[in-house]
Amino acid sequence: MTTAVYILGGIVNYGAAAYWLRRAIRRRSTWLSARGVIVDFAEEDSSDDAFEPPIVEYTTADAQTHTFTNALAATSYYVGEHVKVLYAPDDPGASVIDDSKTQWAIPIIGLIAGSVFWVLALVSTWIE
Repeated sequence: MTTAVYILGGIVNYGAAAYWLRRAIRRRSTWLSARGVIVDFAEEDSSDDAFEPPIVEYTTADAQTHTFTNALAATSYYVGEHVKVLYAPDDPGASVIDDSKTQWAIPIIGLIAGSVFWVLALVSTWIE
């Protein structure tokens, strides 16, 4: 029973990693890029101010200004910092900071977690 749970955990994590990896690759190949600036940080209901998502303002190729709150919080940004933004050409409101840490972190974590589950499945099979 334990082995099956570990195998299922590995499959779920690999599937999630594949989904997020495909999504990141699709964004890089089909979305447009623009230069943006961090204008503020979103306040969240948390006591930890270090992990507030940045609010970014950018201008599209057709000279329209948009503002969005990045989905992932990061400690490395500061107000006034210039960042590269990826946005959907048909929906400029769908935007993300084009940062390798945020684009690739989730797929990599999923692959690592999936691998840990597979190793646990192998070990539990060997022990049983």
